[in-house]
Amino acid sequence: MQKIERSNLSWKQQKYNNSCAWDCLCILFSAWGVETDTYHLVGSSPIPYLIRTLEDGNFLQAGMLVQSEEVINAVTGLFGFSFRNHRFTSCDEFFSFAGSCLSGGNPFMTSIPGHFVPLWDSSIRIQPSSKRHALVIGSFSNSCYCGFDPDGGLDRGKVYDYREVKDKVSFRVEESELRTMLESDAGHQPIIGCLQPANTTESSDVCSELIAESLPSIDIFCDRASQFDYSDPQALTVITDIIKPIALDLRIAVEILDKNNHRNSELARLLGELESNTLTARRTLSNGRVIAPDIQARLKLQIRETGHLLRGHCESAAIYKWNGNR
Repeated sequence: MQKIERSNLSWKQQKYNNSCAWDCLCILFSAWGVETDTYHLVGSSPIPYLIRTLEDGNFLQAGMLVQSEEVINAVTGLFGFSFRNHRFTSCDEFFSFAGSCLSGGNPFMTSIPGHFVPLWDSSIRIQPSSKRHALVIGSFSNSCYCGFDPDGGLDRGKVYDYREVKDKVSFRVEESELRTMLESDAGHQPIIGCLQPANTTESSDVCSELIAESLPSIDIFCDRASQFDYSDPQALTVITDIIKPIALDLRIAVEILDKNNHRNSELARLLGELESNTLTARRTLSNGRVIAPDIQARLKLQIRETGHLLRGHCESAAIYKWNGNR
C-alpha cells in the first residue's frame, strides 16, 4: 500500500441523515489534499439517481444509503481515486491490517454498531442497534486508535467549527474497547475502507449503467406501495422498507442535487410531501391506529406521481457528464 505524504486529516461535519460514510470519505480525501464535503460530493455524482432493491424486492435502498464498492468508486473515480473495502473474518485480522495501514500513513474508514455512538457519551449506550455508523481512524498511539467521528451527537441543523466540538468528534479508543464494539455484532464482519489514487477516472458510462439499475426498483416502489392495502398488518413494514427509503433518503440527495444546480424541482417538492405523509402514516400505525381510507388514497396517488417523475429523473440523468466538479 502506498505511503502517504500528507498533512493532518480534516474533520467534516455530518449534516444529513445516513450520510456518515460519505462524510468519512471526505475526511479520507483530506489526507490527499482534496478538500470537499458531502454536499459537493453528492451533488456532482450519480448518488441522487440511485435506488437499489434488496431481499427479493422486499427492501429498498436509495440515495446516500446505496454504498456498494462499485457505487463509491463511481464517485471517487471522478476525483481520480479508488476505494476498496476489506472485510475480515476475525478481529485479529482486522487489527493486523489496521496496523499495516496506519504504519504506512494510510487512514481508513470503518464502522461500529450505532448504539456505541456518540463515543464520548457512554451513558446512552443502552439498546443494541442494527444500524452502523462510520468513523475514520487516522493513527495508533499508546494502545489507542485515534480518529474522527463526523457526527459526535451534534445538532445537524447547526454548523460547527472543529475547535468548538473537538472533544466530541475526535476520539481515542483503546484497542480492547474497539474490539468489544466490533465483536458485539456477530452478524457483521469487521471492515476497513481505504482510499488510493487511481490511474484512470471512472467514465460517465459507468455512472449511466448504475443509474439504469434504478429503473426496476422504481417499478417495485410504484407497484407495491401504490397497490398495497394499508389496513394490512404488514403496512408498517412496507412503509419502512419500501416507501421511507424514497421519501427520506432519496429526497435528501435530490435536494442536494437541486441546490448544486440552483433549481427547485417538482420531484423534490413531491418527495417532501411524500415524506411528510409517510411519517404521519408510520406514527399512526405505530400507535396502533388505522390509516383512514382518504389518507390511504392520497398516499397512493402521491406514490404514483412520484414514481412517474422518478422514472423521468433517472432516464434523463444519462445526459449529464460527471467530470469531478468539486
